[in-house]
Amino acid sequence: MINGPVLFVVFCDEKLNIKKVYYEDRCEFSSDENFLKYIPDELKDKMNHFLKTLTASGAILNYKVKMNIVTKREPIFLTGIVDGNNIILIGTQESQQIKEEKRIEELKEAVISHPDFSKVEEELLNELSKMNNELTDLSRELARKNEELKHLSIRDHLTNLYNKRYFDEVITKEIHRAQRMKYPITFVLSDLDNFKKINDTKGHNYGDKFLKRFSEIILSSIRDDVDLAFRIGGDEFLICLLDCDEEKAEEITDRINKKADYAKIKFSYACKFVDYSKKVNLSISKILNSIDKKMLNRKKQKGVMR
Repeated sequence: MINGPVLFVVFCDEKLNIKKVYYEDRCEFSSDENFLKYIPDELKDKMNHFLKTLTASGAILNYKVKMNIVTKREPIFLTGIVDGNNIILIGTQESQQIKEEKRIEELKEAVISHPDFSKVEEELLNELSKMNNELTDLSRELARKNEELKHLSIRDHLTNLYNKRYFDEVITKEIHRAQRMKYPITFVLSDLDNFKKINDTKGHNYGDKFLKRFSEIILSSIRDDVDLAFRIGGDEFLICLLDCDEEKAEEITDRINKKADYAKIKFSYACKFVDYSKKVNLSISKILNSIDKKMLNRKKQKGVMR
């Protein structure tokens, strides 16, 4: 909502010579003075700039000024509107928080159409309130769209797991947090067995369903809002079990194994437990290389391909 009363509405010519004033006590009077008379000398240059900008643009909202006679309250926020050879100045006690002027013609019409000050105030505040509500709605919609875009930028479009790009962005932060808070991370690297053969014999659509089903198993097995799961390659997945000791990590991998076995999905995996409560000099690339070698050895022992 728009708060704060309208202090005055002044009708001037293009040089700010006053024609008529509607003041906050609802009185109306004419004057042959110039509006600049009511502006302190040190601010007259600022008002001249205001006048030039207003003449060029046709409208200015929330121009913050001080005045020395009309009202003792300050600052005053001026809304200026050019109407032909006339200039309408509306003084409000509070900024109206308007960031766009697409409906300024309607605002102008509200002022011009109602010479009675009480109606001017009502029309002005109602119109500003509508504009403010519209801006609030637009802001919410923009925030929602930004959230959608952020979600799309960090997620793998097929599996809805985090993507490799997000892994590269977030993993260093997570490791630094673990070092600072002194807790371990268990890294679990997994790879589907003979996935290339599955794609070649049953087609890519079937292969995609296979990947999606395995991703669902991972997501249903890890801890919500704690652990992180990434698709970092075609059929390669990395799970970061945060603040997770080896025993707890084994429970989670057992859940994944049982669910995958029930779904007839064969995969190989390897783990690396890193205790960041102690001094660790392992880079993430060294950690991944170590797990990858361990997993390859398991695949060779099983006699399966990547």
